[in-house]
Amino acid sequence: MEMSSARLVAAMLAIAAANIALTNGCLVATKAAHNASDDSSGRGFLAEAVVENWWKVSALAARRTIAQHGVPDEVRPEYLVWRAKGPFRRVVVRNVTPPYVSGEDLGVVEQTIRYTLQPPQVAALKKFDKGLGYERDSRELAARSDREELNFLRLNLADDIIRRRMTPEEAERFRARALALENTGKTSPYMQGLRFTPEQD
Repeated sequence: MEMSSARLVAAMLAIAAANIALTNGCLVATKAAHNASDDSSGRGFLAEAVVENWWKVSALAARRTIAQHGVPDEVRPEYLVWRAKGPFRRVVVRNVTPPYVSGEDLGVVEQTIRYTLQPPQVAALKKFDKGLGYERDSRELAARSDREELNFLRLNLADDIIRRRMTPEEAERFRARALALENTGKTSPYMQGLRFTPEQD
């Protein structure tokens, strides 16, 4: 019991300190190698304090991502970052404030993979979905929405377009069907994970 009480007090002090740092705009916690266990706990407390001050939709997305991927590698007042999680090079969750667009277009959760594209392919993806972004120099394809399932759907359909299994118009119709299926309580395999292997670093 004494150890549990001590940990609770330590957690409360860490959250209080994080809130003070947030108020003063000076919170920066990144992953360090010196003591991974203590560092992870500290970032966990800081992430909790940061998210507590976010808008509801963003806070929900952040908590969901923490449940999926664990403690973030970097904690900032306006965003959290995970690196090399699952198939993703990077996962970023941002505090997006009102006025909101629709959930599907809400760029709260950004997930990035390595994927080399040529200019005509980038143009085809832009025609399909504005929630996809491409950085040519780093060869990174990113999907942005309010949750991971929609990002899986976007990236899987992007791969189908690039490999000419679907046109942008066919991909849009497929996406509409997948979202309609989800509304019935079922889910498409396109929303459960990547259906291709991203390029490796």
